[in-house]
Amino acid sequence: PVGLQLEADGLAWLLALGLMSVSLATLLTGLARPGGRRLAARAAILLLTLAGLAAICAANLVTLVMAWAGLDFVYFIILILLARGEGVQPQAVLHLTFNSLGTLLVLGAVLLLGRQSPDFTWQAAGASAQAVVLLTLAAVFRLGLFPLHLGLPVEANIRQGLGTLLRLIPATIALQAMARLAALGMPEVLRPWLTGFGVIAVLLGSAQLWNSDDPRQGLTFVVIAHSGVALLVGLWGGAQSVLGVALQALALLFGGGLLFLGNGWDSQRPWYTA
Repeated sequence: PVGLQLEADGLAWLLALGLMSVSLATLLTGLARPGGRRLAARAAILLLTLAGLAAICAANLVTLVMAWAGLDFVYFIILILLARGEGVQPQAVLHLTFNSLGTLLVLGAVLLLGRQSPDFTWQAAGASAQAVVLLTLAAVFRLGLFPLHLGLPVEANIRQGLGTLLRLIPATIALQAMARLAALGMPEVLRPWLTGFGVIAVLLGSAQLWNSDDPRQGLTFVVIAHSGVALLVGLWGGAQSVLGVALQALALLFGGGLLFLGNGWDSQRPWYTA
């Protein structure tokens, strides 16, 4: 019988270890920041990490649907309850809507596979061209490459560490799905369109980061650019595409955490913050 199953293969273990490392760093660096609603933020970090680990270690597509839905719910609740700022709630609804479309696409792939056999693993999905197309579209939605305007930052008053994880964890989940798809082979019918999306994402993310007035909002643009690069690697990386996408996910996790969990330049401790 098909049920909810978790499994840590090489790819899942690598990304899970990276995610837990960045989450631990977020909790520890949060101790050095003054004031604020610490208990709620720490609980949100733990919930977000747990949902992310479930999505990374999903052994089949049924588990993936449930994990993605749980992650979307946690993300939405965190934005609604803990974030403050103009335009935060409408964007939370938009994120939930488009991420839910990605989840529904995976559910569609599950229903499609169920008509052929009760096997809902990624390997079984690779035998169905239609299922691979649905899964690829789902990953593109979750990467935020379509529509791109959803990735643009909104001024939100939220603790720095939690805000960093809200951008890094969903991107890591989507990049893992992209790595799985790279192992199966990207659908040829979508390759030209996906290549165009990838190039646009790299150029737009890089330009927006360069012209950003507030460097603290730059992580969103970094995620957009990295997602575009990872998509191009998955499409054109050949035999090394899985490794390339996985390395992109780790670079985003550790690089984004290193840059955006820090407090920036401190003139009193230049040797430490340089």
